[in-house]
Amino acid sequence: MNRAVAPIPRSARQRARGDCRGLLRQAASLGVAFALSACATTATGPSPPFPDEVRRLVALLTLRRDQIADVRTRVDLTVRRSAGVQRFPGVLLLRTPASLRFEALSPFGPPFMLATVSEGTVVIYNVADNRVLTGPATASAARRWLGIALAAEDLVGILLGRVGPPPDLREAAIVPANGDGPSLLLTAGRQRRRLWLDLETAVISKLEIGEAPDRLVVVYEWPTRGDLPERIHVAASGLEAEVRYDEPAISVGVDPRRFSLSLPETAEIQRFY
Repeated sequence: MNRAVAPIPRSARQRARGDCRGLLRQAASLGVAFALSACATTATGPSPPFPDEVRRLVALLTLRRDQIADVRTRVDLTVRRSAGVQRFPGVLLLRTPASLRFEALSPFGPPFMLATVSEGTVVIYNVADNRVLTGPATASAARRWLGIALAAEDLVGILLGRVGPPPDLREAAIVPANGDGPSLLLTAGRQRRRLWLDLETAVISKLEIGEAPDRLVVVYEWPTRGDLPERIHVAASGLEAEVRYDEPAISVGVDPRRFSLSLPETAEIQRFY
């Protein structure tokens, strides 16, 4: 059924772009940057002449990424900006490789914002304003709006603490330990990412994607036992966020239909590209 689509007049495009950029940047800082790629290609690891140790680590990253099929959890998100601090309790659904649904809950329970990434599309629905932002879930769109070409499967991997190697990996090298320990430097296309990790288990403690000033930095705290990080700290573009999970259910068979939003016919829809 058709929805009401409100075209953006020329005089309002700059404001709309700013609104969209702000909302997407907020989503990114939450670690729920619902963007942004339809790509679900599975990385198979590098070919020679990469050293054996590098190939082993890349294979371990791929294995860890593929160990979890889906997650359903309550989540506590805290966002820090220069203007203050906001807290977003909610419900998060993840389905590998590249599907996400986030419901930000009001103090009385019902969601006031819904967001999904699924089948190449990102949808963000502001319930109070009855307004929808939607557009292609592509890395190029992410670069335009966020400054970082972040694929949807990378986003899901970040929230799982299990980021795999990019499918178009061109360069890979182990960097000697610094204050954060040893790291693995991966280059794919124009993007560089650096993962600080345990060289035996490939458990990631810190991740950097992109270059300054549009660098995304993620720091993980892991429990003594557990398949998900107990705390995720995200910093990007002047924003900081903290993600904490509450009793997550892992690989329980989340229905793929949960990643589709049923929008009211009266919703005002604005599209970004």
